[in-house]
Amino acid sequence: MTLRYLILLLSSLGYLTIAHTQQLGTWKLTPSALGEGDSQNSSAECLPLIRGNGLSGLLYASSGVSAKNWATALKDETQADFYEFGIQAKPTATLDISQLDFSERRSSAGPLTFMVSYSKDDWATAVTFPPVTIPDNIFPRNHTFPIGTKIADGEKLRVRLYAYDAESSSGSWTISSNSLRISGTSLPTCTAPSSSATVVPTQLQPNNVTINLQAGSGDGRLVVLAPADEALPQPYQGDSYLGNFTYGQGECLAGRTHVITATSSANSQINIQGLEAGASYQLAVFEYQTGSMCYAPTPSMLTFTTPCTDLSAPIRDYTCISLHQRLALRWDNPFCNSRTLVVVSASPITGSPSTLNINGNERFGYGNEVAGLSPGSYAVYHNSNDDPITVWDLTNDQQYYFAIYTRLGNQWSTPVRFTATPKEGCPLYEYERIFLNEIHYNNEIIPQDQGIEVAGAAGVDLSNYMAIVYQTYGNVNHVNVEINRHRLYGLVDDEGAGYGAVWFPIPNRPSSRGHIKLVNQITGEVLDWVTYSPSSGLRHKHSFPIQQSGPYTGSLIENNNTPAGYALQLLNEEICPIHETAFAWGLLPHTRGLLNAGQQFLPVELTLLAAEAKGATSRVYWQTASEENSDYFLLERSADGRIFQEISKVTAAGFSQSLLDYEWVDAQPLSGKNYYRLRQVDFDGTVHDHGIVTVDFAGITDRPLLFPNPVVDHTTINWYHTAHTLRITDATGREVRRLGLDNGAEGGSQNLNLSDLPQGVYLLQLDSRDGVKSLKLFKQ
Repeated sequence: MTLRYLILLLSSLGYLTIAHTQQLGTWKLTPSALGEGDSQNSSAECLPLIRGNGLSGLLYASSGVSAKNWATALKDETQADFYEFGIQAKPTATLDISQLDFSERRSSAGPLTFMVSYSKDDWATAVTFPPVTIPDNIFPRNHTFPIGTKIADGEKLRVRLYAYDAESSSGSWTISSNSLRISGTSLPTCTAPSSSATVVPTQLQPNNVTINLQAGSGDGRLVVLAPADEALPQPYQGDSYLGNFTYGQGECLAGRTHVITATSSANSQINIQGLEAGASYQLAVFEYQTGSMCYAPTPSMLTFTTPCTDLSAPIRDYTCISLHQRLALRWDNPFCNSRTLVVVSASPITGSPSTLNINGNERFGYGNEVAGLSPGSYAVYHNSNDDPITVWDLTNDQQYYFAIYTRLGNQWSTPVRFTATPKEGCPLYEYERIFLNEIHYNNEIIPQDQGIEVAGAAGVDLSNYMAIVYQTYGNVNHVNVEINRHRLYGLVDDEGAGYGAVWFPIPNRPSSRGHIKLVNQITGEVLDWVTYSPSSGLRHKHSFPIQQSGPYTGSLIENNNTPAGYALQLLNEEICPIHETAFAWGLLPHTRGLLNAGQQFLPVELTLLAAEAKGATSRVYWQTASEENSDYFLLERSADGRIFQEISKVTAAGFSQSLLDYEWVDAQPLSGKNYYRLRQVDFDGTVHDHGIVTVDFAGITDRPLLFPNPVVDHTTINWYHTAHTLRITDATGREVRRLGLDNGAEGGSQNLNLSDLPQGVYLLQLDSRDGVKSLKLFKQ
């Protein structure tokens, strides 16, 4: 029997479906089509291409879509810098997605690395391919990425293209027109079994259940199990799944839904192990046809709750926050539980409770000393629920020992033990140790880098906090509508004297009137609160010890005239705000994830930092009153106040107690506004920011810049207009070098290696659709 005949026979019997990969969706990415996609299959719908929070506006040209402001390094905020698009399966349809194809190219200063990631659950989870290095040239490259996943019945597959390692924030990255496409197969409509299985529990134990399963009209049955409160996913047409009779060990469909078994038996008894006593579950049985693996859309369902044992199980989880003379604590009780006991001591807790008559008090030392435990073990809680508590009257910087017991009847569980140490808080916030330090919600052209910065004591676990964003409506009766809940994460770093800051990108912030609240997730209390509006400006509110409202600052707003790279920042007399007058807000170049210069404890006392235009050059100068362990100064330059590049290193005095003056001249400043950031580096490598100054050269936008000139071996040309070719000719007019450029980019930068050219005078020419711009080049 030939292979071809075998394939035809299996197909005719329904055991094999032959499907041809095709384009499911394409994106033209041109001015006439913008980011909208074209569905190439009646079962698919394209999701439009959009930008990430950190990018500039999308620029569509006949060559494709491009954007600027890609990150210069891979760091947390890089996750806000991406192109996103996707595809959706229409109702009742199943799409088998095979691959992603696109062509990309960078400008001369664009990103040098990109990554591809996709998700089927709106980025709760994602699959990410290894990083791809982009060659340091401007030529287009084609890429193919295998996807190999399915979506069905309204599900969406979202794809992101992250890029970073840009040589400049002005560099662009282009996805070529008519190159972006998602390919795959639309599975043909199948005939599902018409009748369901019958499932009956025959034995229910604390950790297992036995069910009797009788077949419906299919020739196979897929049995899955999930917690009772979880949404059940649908198995995909054409897929088979592996099961395991121990819950959690079989193939995961989604979340906590696991396959127990796939059986062709018409009547079977199934015993499921690995269940939790007192927990509620839902069991679903999907009938299917084995020839096409076509699943019934509606399964047979069984819900049940396992009985409790005579022994109490330990708590399932806990989380806590160390506060000023307090500790906030939350835990999850086991399903079978009558009482929970929380015990605190200044010494290790030993023994086991020998009494049931216990009174708890959240004020440490005021509850009962628990009989059977080591002396000094006080009950701070003894009740039947798992509401959060705050243990207070603790001593800062002293370690405390905690033990949490549960009991069922007269039986105590094995305790869960941990230690915690209260820490000094910010007096203005009473016992909290973090606060909102920087916010950004609007700027010129298109909002970029929207988000918040949270500052506070080093080591605070921010995963216990949440930022909530509101849109405000109404002029008289204000209505605040919640539009975003952003769970924070990570630890506050130490940037000096035990304080630091963390930045969180939060896109789609209301740009007219809004509120931002910082909330303790354990206690539910609002610990910091900022409001803003175009008419009233910025207002800071506080919750402790009573709600206080600072004055409105009418001049401090962000609007369409706010330059990109600026943000509203909190300046304090102290790093940790100690009273209302310690607050002073300002609109400054943002310092995302870093304390600003007014808050840092610096080893160098800076008395002056200034910059000025001197002809066609910039002069940056500064003065120190004292220095300690100061190795050198770094001077950095930026075109937008966001992404900086080092341009000079100036040796510092090291140790000094007298006035010292420093300066540096930028012989080739950028066209337009130049941002100069001064940073100081200690001998141990610690870096400190001293602030940003600007010089504006708005009148040289048409003039290409060349530095250095005269040239020994290497030089760099910068231009601020579109150009398609760079040519170098010698004194006789003979062309000695030609380079193709990114014709769609508004400006660029190109490093030139001229070591092979003899000494002499050369003419460097930039060709564009608007003409030719020339510079003389002197080769030494």
